[in-house]
Amino acid sequence: MKYKQHVVLCLFSFGLLSLGQNPPAAKPSSPPSESADVVQRVSASIVRVTATFSYQEQADPNLTSGFRESPLDPAATAQGGPGQTLTWTSAGTGFLIDSDGHIATANHIVSPLLNQQAAEKRLKAEGKVLGPDSFQRATITVVVGGLEHKAARVYRKNDRLDIAILTLGGSTPRLRVPEFEQKEPRPGESVSVSGFPSAAGSDGGNLTTSTGSVLDPVFKGTNGRGFYLADVTANPGESGAPVFVTATGRIIGLVDANVNLRNAPGAGRIEIVPIREILSLLPSSR
Repeated sequence: MKYKQHVVLCLFSFGLLSLGQNPPAAKPSSPPSESADVVQRVSASIVRVTATFSYQEQADPNLTSGFRESPLDPAATAQGGPGQTLTWTSAGTGFLIDSDGHIATANHIVSPLLNQQAAEKRLKAEGKVLGPDSFQRATITVVVGGLEHKAARVYRKNDRLDIAILTLGGSTPRLRVPEFEQKEPRPGESVSVSGFPSAAGSDGGNLTTSTGSVLDPVFKGTNGRGFYLADVTANPGESGAPVFVTATGRIIGLVDANVNLRNAPGAGRIEIVPIREILSLLPSSR
């Protein structure tokens, strides 16, 4: 009797930060105590998002997907072989954006295509490949309040801006719809990020908040995409986390990518997808 072998890999996603090296432990800079109530209000809208993908390895070493190189590039190798099933897990953060239970997060967390690219990069060192037909299935789970697990599906997405809107298909009594700020933030304005870092350390896996300031409200990222740029510290697992005005708690966007190694070098700089782009994907905006 033959048994099908499984290879289980785990990736905690965070934009363009290289995960081939051990990430630093999360070291959030806490906002002032007088804004603790603001953070608490925002946290009532935040969820953890995990996506598990299954891929079938291909036997022909010349059969490759032809996909572009993935930003989710772990350097570690994996065991595998033709016919094996590769299980790949990606994790991030999301937040409620309306009373109908829609959740905003980063598309690269839940995208089968981008996660297959990451899996391929890991397998390549072992001479193993995935093909165009390798993808089998995906399971997306939203964890509310650390207790309630809800199955989710992608309702709508914007690949160019790396936005995914998830739907839970039911009520969300544990969550609260936050307030939004659609105007561009001012340079130097204090902003905060609350998310679930997956880095090692005492804060790993817990909801944490980091505070910094807006550097550029009209920053142009890859391919001319328009983002806000801020000097807030974020870690793997915080892709999709809400970025909000520290003083008011009004959300200005979500964490998309770390730009430490790109065209804005410097520690702790992130690209932020503007909230207006996210809200434009809701049915009420059409």
